[in-house]
Amino acid sequence: MEKEKIPRNILTLIISIALLNLLIYLITQIFFAYGIFRDELYYIACANRLDIGYVDHPPFSIWVLAIWKSLFGDSMFAIRIVPAIVTSVILFIIGLFTVRLGGGKTAVIISTITFMLSPIFLGMNTIYSMNVFDFFFWISSAYIFLRIIQTESGTSGSLMDNKIWLLLGVVIGLGLLNKTSMLWLSSGIAAGIIFTPIRKVLKTKYPYIAVAIALLIFSPYIIWNITHDFAHLEFMRNAASRK
Repeated sequence: MEKEKIPRNILTLIISIALLNLLIYLITQIFFAYGIFRDELYYIACANRLDIGYVDHPPFSIWVLAIWKSLFGDSMFAIRIVPAIVTSVILFIIGLFTVRLGGGKTAVIISTITFMLSPIFLGMNTIYSMNVFDFFFWISSAYIFLRIIQTESGTSGSLMDNKIWLLLGVVIGLGLLNKTSMLWLSSGIAAGIIFTPIRKVLKTKYPYIAVAIALLIFSPYIIWNITHDFAHLEFMRNAASRK
């Protein structure tokens, strides 16, 4: 399943599970929703004061919320539609990931349902926060890197193959602009390139273009920190020392 297209019946299964998750999420929000979480109030407050950075996190999730609530309002239900959609997309990518690793229908069902029922999913992905986007950017980056490994993209002369590196740069850049913990995954991907046979792609320009794209997208938060005495680093030090 490395280079072949995913069979239509399995793709239909993956889409069905993702849509089922969206339906369940919306039903629970309509009939069984708990009150708005305090962090959500903080995100709403930040969205009312847009900036290119904040002390405790980059601005991506705030920008998304500002656009969303300008279109659909800031009711609890309206805001929580966003994590409902994002988590359903995450499940779709998990299904694709499973198939690309050789799994069939049973493996797809197990991997997606396990994620749906996992405590961290139920606890963090049912409210609006940067964390739901963090899940999305991590799994998306990992899936793109898997496709790079499987197709040895960047070593062939095909422009379409090499474009996947550019996509990886965009996704990692947006992930960093959402939450700086994306640096950990980026470091893992870098190690996976340097210490494995795939390092031959370093002889091409595309990995470096991907890095440049990621840094360019992340640059607003870098600029914000430079102009605010690296307030985020101070916040992280204080948070670590008090835990």
